[in-house]
Amino acid sequence: MHLRFLILSAAFPYFLLPAMAQKPEHIYGKNKRLMPVSYYQQQAGLCKSVLDKEPTNADAWLNYYSASRNAYVIGQEGENKDSRGPQRFAHLDTIVQGMEQHVPGSFEYDLVKWANGYNDPSLLPYLEKAHALAPQRPEPYMDLIIAYERMGKDSLRDALCKAYLQLRDFSPGLLNYGYNLLMGMQPNAVLFAHGDKDSEAIWLMQHGMGIREDVQLLNLDLLLAKSYRERVFAQMGIPQL
Repeated sequence: MHLRFLILSAAFPYFLLPAMAQKPEHIYGKNKRLMPVSYYQQQAGLCKSVLDKEPTNADAWLNYYSASRNAYVIGQEGENKDSRGPQRFAHLDTIVQGMEQHVPGSFEYDLVKWANGYNDPSLLPYLEKAHALAPQRPEPYMDLIIAYERMGKDSLRDALCKAYLQLRDFSPGLLNYGYNLLMGMQPNAVLFAHGDKDSEAIWLMQHGMGIREDVQLLNLDLLLAKSYRERVFAQMGIPQL
């Protein structure tokens, strides 16, 4: 899956970057639109320039955060393989604090407050509030789907999967990947996945489209959570030590 993104990004005409990056742009997640570190660094600077003049521009704050985060993830973190513990994005706290001061209560602030907490369950109300403020915005959906999967709130998870597919925001390539993977499984198979993007595609197929719901997906990251592991293993009849 990672190779798919590398091939697509390699085909991007990077010689056009100087011409297209002279003004702030919307920053997409790196799994949707992967750009070089220099692009994100430049965009962070451009967004900061906007905020120096318009400190209450919530959209500029969101793009400033997203550009800064992407620059770190594919740059410094990618090169140094830093730990991904609870303090993974602590260096971005100053941006979150700036948003709390200038754009509190906004969709953008609540979304970033959650995102910078590295999946801290206590911050879930911020993500839910962001979604309630702007249900047409695609950014909160997958994190909410994962959170509700972890919590066993299947009806909320399924409703969000269906609604997210209606937004047509998810990568068609990843949906095709999920479909092909599921259709190649034996009846009632158990599928282990590591990471988020492969799991997300499968959840959308199963709970959003009703495809191959007989296959049991076990996400290795989620299985690290004791409550999730115990609930899923009990449903599958797996003895626990």
